[in-house]
Amino acid sequence: MIEITLDYNEERAEITGHSGYDEKGKDIVCAAVSALVRVLQKAVDKQGRITDDGERVIIEGGGRLWFTDVMQAVEPVLEEIAEKYPENVRVWVRSWGS
Repeated sequence: MIEITLDYNEERAEITGHSGYDEKGKDIVCAAVSALVRVLQKAVDKQGRITDDGERVIIEGGGRLWFTDVMQAVEPVLEEIAEKYPENVRVWVRSWGS
């Protein structure tokens, strides 16, 4: 299972796990999430900090307004993937006041 936490309070996104939808190289769920994570990594490149150890990707910082704009662009797509593949992807969102 891929687990994604978008934390607007901490300006932090964490992505861990593997979808397990299909074998490596044929896993469309993994490919979809990976593509969106790469977009986030490229967007953050000069604004924040990225940690990627091969098992977990952490994207941090960049300023609240910037982080919010970038994450809100990607969040609905990640949630749509999680809705279509609930056994393979889970998304948690922490926003202001929660």
